Order: sequence, then structure tokens, then C-alpha cells
Amino acid sequence: MSEKGKNILLRLHQTGGCGATDEYSKGWDDAITEAIRIVEEEMGISIVEVLD
Repeated sequence: MSEKGKNILLRLHQTGGCGATDEYSKGWDDAITEAIRIVEEEMGISIVEVLD
């Protein structure tokens, strides 16, 4: 797993996950989750591996 890929996933994870209930914040979290999914797919790594 590349260090750059790990850093990208970690930074995205730290940017999202505010857990708020208003529509804007839910949309933000959904967008960050999709960005993480795209990076995982393209880089062949998982956020779970980064957070371990």
C-alpha cells in the first residue's frame, strides 16, 4: 500500500464524519464517503487498513 494513498484516505476520513443531522452535513458526509470509495477502488486499498 502506498504511503501517498494512505495519507489521502486518512485526510479524507478526517475531513468527513461530522455525524450531524442537518441536510447539508449529511450531504457532506455522503460526498466524503464517495470520495473515499473512489480512492479505495483506484488505489486498491481500504480505509480500514489505514485506520488500523
